[in-house]
Amino acid sequence: MIKNRSGDKWHSNSIYLKEILTQWIEARTLQRTKGKSKDSTTALNTLENLKFHSDLRAGDDTTKMAEGWETVRLTFIRAITNALTHGCNWMEILACLHVCSRALKTGQQRVRSIVVTATKDTSLCCSPVLHAMVIVAKLDSSSSLGVPGYSRETPSAAWEACVSRLPGEDALTLANHVFDSYLQKIGDDIHHRTIWSNEQYASEINTRTANCLGNDVSDPARGRANHHQFTLRWHKAQQRIRSGGGKVQEMSNTYIASHHIQTFELANDAVNVFNAQHPSSSTPKRVAAVQPPSSTSPAPSQRDDGDLHKIVAALSKQMSTLQTSTKKTLTPTVAVTTPHIPSAPAPQRGGGKGDRSTNTGRGGRRQP
Repeated sequence: MIKNRSGDKWHSNSIYLKEILTQWIEARTLQRTKGKSKDSTTALNTLENLKFHSDLRAGDDTTKMAEGWETVRLTFIRAITNALTHGCNWMEILACLHVCSRALKTGQQRVRSIVVTATKDTSLCCSPVLHAMVIVAKLDSSSSLGVPGYSRETPSAAWEACVSRLPGEDALTLANHVFDSYLQKIGDDIHHRTIWSNEQYASEINTRTANCLGNDVSDPARGRANHHQFTLRWHKAQQRIRSGGGKVQEMSNTYIASHHIQTFELANDAVNVFNAQHPSSSTPKRVAAVQPPSSTSPAPSQRDDGDLHKIVAALSKQMSTLQTSTKKTLTPTVAVTTPHIPSAPAPQRGGGKGDRSTNTGRGGRRQP
């Protein structure tokens, strides 16, 4: 039988657990040496005053009876567990159950019948914790017979139902649900840390988790991104472990979901919030070329001035961005030219008056 410590699942073992058995043995040993404690007396009184839901007395209405047992089931389990862990005598516990089940207004005939049968089972009476689990299992079976939603399911039913991420479900909750469903499917009592040493188990769990993240009903785009991110982190952890540089726990679906996927989603949410609050800081969308007005187009005076201003602003921003990028990428070229030094003119004969360049002016000597 599948273990369920929370006690919220039908047809599962919520009592016959190692910790409860250990506490019962220690409390019984202490009670035999020091006598009955005040806590054990209180626990027995709680059992004796237990009240069953009125739907449990619905007669032939099996659905109401199942709902009635669902209402009181968890209280019933906790009351028995509390009495066991405080070292109460098992026959006293059965006697208290018999008293509360036969009460005229708050009792239940089916519970009374099962308790009476239990008192006659001498073999199981020697193992109180196991016997308590059997009583709860009988009540589950008798209350759920033929009732949809309460009847016993196959161990793989929950695993087969893990196909998508439900609206409002966070990544870590999804990973835990996939992991618990797989443990229920294989039915092995494997510790949650050692299961990742088995490559087959790890591959099946992580593949299903990635697929569920990818099949995101409320946000398909987020689902595609998370599927890629989860698969990437899983294979990176796998490579580190094979090379001897990683821990086995890093490959677990809950570790990846809590350390990577949730962080990835928070970062994306922060970016989306920033873009929503600062729309001007985001990259402008490409603006289509402005077409000349057709015969059916409204006159310029009739157009929406706001739209026109938006188009002009976007085009101006694109031009400014283009100019900035051009300045950064292009290196200005400086032309270095050699200054022109004119050569001396050739001497001429018969220069005119005042021609100093040829030294033929007044007071100058005529060249031969």
